[in-house]
Amino acid sequence: MSEAMDFLMGSGGTSASFAGTPPITHNGKVVAESLQQQRDLQTGEKKFWDDEKTEPMMQLVITIDTGVIDPEIEDDDGVRKIYAKAQMLGAIRDAVKKSGHKGKSLIGGNLAVKYVRDGETKKRGFNPPKIYAALYEPPTAVDSLTEALGAEVYDDGEEPF
Repeated sequence: MSEAMDFLMGSGGTSASFAGTPPITHNGKVVAESLQQQRDLQTGEKKFWDDEKTEPMMQLVITIDTGVIDPEIEDDDGVRKIYAKAQMLGAIRDAVKKSGHKGKSLIGGNLAVKYVRDGETKKRGFNPPKIYAALYEPPTAVDSLTEALGAEVYDDGEEPF
């Protein structure tokens, strides 16, 4: 579903939760990606790096189709949004580089993000940072063709010519 259809139909998608004790993994086919400004969890206000509010804090929102339906979520379609910033963004970047992917988009590939462990607490009274690992598999040429055509590719096992 497009962002416009999500808005129209009232579906922003379900977030992939990494709350709890590691390891926690979410994986699936990437179906959408977008950049979004981060928001303060308490106030909902947009976050900036500077006091003048000229440098927005951005995050990459990656939507994956996990293929897993959660019976606890009404009308669940198995689609989850991963909000990538900080250490998680670095783990995903490293996975994409390691995969050799040269495309302009992650869409069509498979992404797995794993909350591996907690890091060291830097400030007293704060939660430790979460440490993530990621794996990305780029789409194959057949996947890209199928996506472009919007149909399944029939393969009878014989050479086409």
